[in-house]
Amino acid sequence: MNIKGSQTEKNLVQSYQGELAGDALYKIFAEKAREEGHEDVALSFEKLAKEEVGHSEVFKRFLGEIEPNIDIENLRSMCGKTVSNLRMASAGEYQAYKEIYPEFSKIAQSEGFSEVAKVYEVLGNVELRHSNVLKELADGIEN
Repeated sequence: MNIKGSQTEKNLVQSYQGELAGDALYKIFAEKAREEGHEDVALSFEKLAKEEVGHSEVFKRFLGEIEPNIDIENLRSMCGKTVSNLRMASAGEYQAYKEIYPEFSKIAQSEGFSEVAKVYEVLGNVELRHSNVLKELADGIEN
């Protein structure tokens, strides 16, 4: 089956761009955490940023050549205090786990792209782990 022109291709592009945006956003959040004296949080954001790049590469494998389209200034405008950044990032990761990736997996399966569907299932579980790590970090700062 050819992925070109399918809804799965559109979802893969969205996922690829989203993971790259996550990488850039987490690097911005790491800078802010460091400014606020939260070195452990900065290091965690940097680690998660690298994992987001890894996820984007998995999606790119199905797409072939694709140009990133990331609005860094928009991402910078999303940066607040570290606890807020952690909560926002945790919520985004949870949404990917609970809503976005399961839906994309279902669509891929229905279009006959079972390998893509499986990738969404696996990465969805990784996103849950990310969400939990970020939530624990936020809780640690607040308590």
